[in-house]
Amino acid sequence: MRAVIIVICALVCLVGAQGIEELIADANIAYRNGQLDRAEMLYEQVLSLEPDNAVATNGLGLVAMARGDFDRALEHMLPLLSEFQNDPNFLFNLGTIYKALGDYPNAIDVLEQALALVPDNPPVLAGLAESQLKEGHYDAALSHTRRLVEIQPDNPDYQYLHGMAFYLLENWVQAQKNLSTVLALEPTYLLAYEPLFEAHLALNDVGAGLDLADDWVALDSTNGWAWRCLSLARIKQSDLAGGHEAAVLMLKYGRVDNQLLKIVSHWLRATDRGDEARALWQRAVELEPYNMVAHGELERS
Repeated sequence: MRAVIIVICALVCLVGAQGIEELIADANIAYRNGQLDRAEMLYEQVLSLEPDNAVATNGLGLVAMARGDFDRALEHMLPLLSEFQNDPNFLFNLGTIYKALGDYPNAIDVLEQALALVPDNPPVLAGLAESQLKEGHYDAALSHTRRLVEIQPDNPDYQYLHGMAFYLLENWVQAQKNLSTVLALEPTYLLAYEPLFEAHLALNDVGAGLDLADDWVALDSTNGWAWRCLSLARIKQSDLAGGHEAAVLMLKYGRVDNQLLKIVSHWLRATDRGDEARALWQRAVELEPYNMVAHGELERS
């Protein structure tokens, strides 16, 4: 009888193990197919049977990541770090969570561990470089962005990171080169327009800046910063009337640049158009109630 009981117990354990493996496999398939609710349900079933199952806990972290709930994802995944410290995929995911939460020092630490395991891995290099740029480690980031564009020169995201590393280092020539490459690869890459415009102006290439601002406004006509760049470029070309027109649209679409508005309002007052100058500053105060420069200009007028 005892032998029979032992055999039965062994069979129950075997069935339980097979059931957990099947549940995890089904959960993984559901996760990969974007069926997050089903994946979560299956991972939780595994944990109800085996509370310490690290794969299921990691799976719940991945589901939370996919939903954009990075705090919850960190709760699931951080306790697993010692168990998965040699798993580059896990380290990349954890680093991505830290990056999304704005915890760049921890993101850098974890992504450096991942990079040691998978050198020259583009997503890891990109995540690490982005975190280093956020922390002000521009030279360190540059070494990684340089490698990225060597590996995948036609990737606009990597060219953008490389260009931004140069931009933040105030290497305007290289910033202009790489950010121009971004737009050559993908003309709708909106993030590249403003830093490229600033690089053009830093190099006194006002004509290129004006052309770029025109393209940006045509592409994204409700972007206040695009109109700000166009206004500034027109003023640099001594087109104050055009600069005023673009500055009005800058304000219409929710952006304020005090220095630019000072130039435009000074020109308006000099041409006996003080009411129009006042209207600019009134709009600036509507957008930024605590803008002391704008309040001062209104008192002056």
